[in-house]
Amino acid sequence: GLVRPTLEPFLPGFGARGLEVRSDLQAGISIKSDADMLEQILNNLLSNVEKYASGGGAVDVATQIADGQLLVSVRDHGAGIPAAERRKIFEPFYTARSGGTGLGLYISRELCELNRATLLYLDRDGGGSIFRIVFSDPDRWDKQD
Repeated sequence: GLVRPTLEPFLPGFGARGLEVRSDLQAGISIKSDADMLEQILNNLLSNVEKYASGGGAVDVATQIADGQLLVSVRDHGAGIPAAERRKIFEPFYTARSGGTGLGLYISRELCELNRATLLYLDRDGGGSIFRIVFSDPDRWDKQD
């Protein structure tokens, strides 16, 4: 299905929960993946922003095409992830918070791989985190003009 219908109806629910969600979704991009899985991945990423990013509760969700790949980015304005923790964040049962299962990012990465995509963590200039889903397989997405 199209990215815009897949993602946009889902985002206002987070606004109702106190997150300021700003979207920059390119028109005409279709992702050939399981929509429920994509929604679960975004739910996990946005839920983490709610729990961990104390940078005003704002999050940017964007799509872009770069170097023949479709990128779906979730950017927050929190403190970011300390360098010592970054290599562990995708491990099962790793959590920096009491009461957490430590499975959200692990499951999100596995779901990305089932959709022939990759989930990456990047530091954000000026603080915060970027979680990026990379669809590098040209059979998994398309751009219509």
